[in-house]
Amino acid sequence: MEQVQENKKTGALSGMITVLLIMYILTGVLLFFLSFLLYKFEIKESVVTVGIILTYVISGLTGGFLAGKKMKVKKFAWGFLAGVLYFAILIAVSVIMKNNVLENMEHAVLTVIMCVASSTVGGMVS
Repeated sequence: MEQVQENKKTGALSGMITVLLIMYILTGVLLFFLSFLLYKFEIKESVVTVGIILTYVISGLTGGFLAGKKMKVKKFAWGFLAGVLYFAILIAVSVIMKNNVLENMEHAVLTVIMCVASSTVGGMVS
C-alpha cells in the first residue's frame, strides 16, 4: 500500500515538472516570437506589454490544461498549483537576475493573478 502511495507522489512530482518545463518552453517560444516582431517591425511598447501578458495567459492556460489532464482528479487544484509554481520560479529567477524586481508590487500582483487564474481555468477545462 505504501508503495502505491509513493508511486503516486513520484508520478505527481514528475508530472508537474514536465508541465512546468512545457510552460517555460512555450514561454520562451512566445517571447522569441515577440522579440522577432519587435526587431522586424519596431512595434510599440504597449504592444510588447500586451504580448507579454498574452504569453503569461497562454502559458498558464496550457500548463493548467496539461496538469489537469495528467492528474485526472482535482484538475482545478493542479492547474492552480501549476500557476503558483510557474510564477514562483519566474519571480525567483527575476530576483536572481535583477535585485530590484519587487519594487513594482502592482506589476507583481497582476502577474501572479494572471498566471494563477489562467492556469486554474486551464485545469478546469481539461
